[in-house]
Amino acid sequence: MARSCDSRCYNSRSSAARCRCVCGGTNHGSGASMSLNVSASAEGENREVKSRVTASLGGTSYTAEPAYTVAQFNTAYFQSGEYQGFERDIAAECEARGVQVEQMARVMGIWEGQLEPAIAATLHGVEEDILDVARQLGARYKQYGMLIVVPDPTARQFSYIIKDIAPAEVIDCIAAMKAFGVEGGRYVNGRVEVADKDNIWRVGVEAVAQELGKPLERIRARITLLEGDEPGKAEGKDYKWVGPRRRREGASDEAG
Repeated sequence: MARSCDSRCYNSRSSAARCRCVCGGTNHGSGASMSLNVSASAEGENREVKSRVTASLGGTSYTAEPAYTVAQFNTAYFQSGEYQGFERDIAAECEARGVQVEQMARVMGIWEGQLEPAIAATLHGVEEDILDVARQLGARYKQYGMLIVVPDPTARQFSYIIKDIAPAEVIDCIAAMKAFGVEGGRYVNGRVEVADKDNIWRVGVEAVAQELGKPLERIRARITLLEGDEPGKAEGKDYKWVGPRRRREGASDEAG
């Protein structure tokens, strides 16, 4: 979720409702397991064992200006102290809540043709704990949004994967997304992932895949976009930023 947002997509800088990097994440985990009630030993009291899910967390620590072409995309940011601190903070926040980090993938977040470095973290744990991790990171790194996608065969929201996208084809895919009204997504490991939180992009995503001649996978999922903004300017938001955002690439790399 930086400025533009990844689902609506992925971290919106222009609108607090967007999670730009976050761009639509998809994960092929098994989804939620069934809740169980077990007896507490001596007293025979029942305690609830909360269900654990596998989720994709999409977000970024990036708050500088986005790129508008693949050639301009700031891959060097992944080597920065700020980004490496972001990965460490994800691990620490997860460890504190008993959430397992299964994978952290560095991705290209896409929002309305703007590109920025982002992360797709595959997490396993209690869903509310995963949401709390996202809130903490969104506040600390001043993101407009953080995106959480949980595969669920009973869900009414959908995540899409356009497959077999070579690096040289990314620019054509981004152009097709703009042409067919698909505002956000992310590119990672040869595929473009789109989390359609509001169920408004299906026709556009199908048109993109057809235009490029690429296979398309659709996955039912629960999609949550957590929104944040500056203190005093975030009535009704899910979390508050810590301090101001950076405005330009050369500014301090401190993350609040």
